[in-house]
Amino acid sequence: MIDPKFIIRAVVRWCGPLLLDQGIKRYPHVKISYRRCKGADGYYYPKSKTVEVLVNKKIDTRGLVFVTLHEVAHYIQDKTDPDFKNYDVYEHRVGYDSNPFEIEANKFASDYQTSCLKHLESIGYI
Repeated sequence: MIDPKFIIRAVVRWCGPLLLDQGIKRYPHVKISYRRCKGADGYYYPKSKTVEVLVNKKIDTRGLVFVTLHEVAHYIQDKTDPDFKNYDVYEHRVGYDSNPFEIEANKFASDYQTSCLKHLESIGYI
């Protein structure tokens, strides 16, 4: 597999037209961390507008793409939904899995994962 950092950056670049469709002219900052985690995990940091993707040696491309898309969705939410500032309130009230921002980010990642994987294949990354 190609180095995960190239895949993550390619996924974020692939999201460019999706960002523009939402009126967002800048990409999020990207941080890639190699730490112990079960598969792939990610975080979005609103203050710095940073998407962080954690990877390990066993991560597959499909999971890496999903996590990256999921975190980009949070960036879009932050830039377009004034209620995103209440993310932590929702998580406290209904939990992570029922947080409407998590549900929306999972849907975004699911909706675009196949198209993004096809793009990565077309450029020789997978």
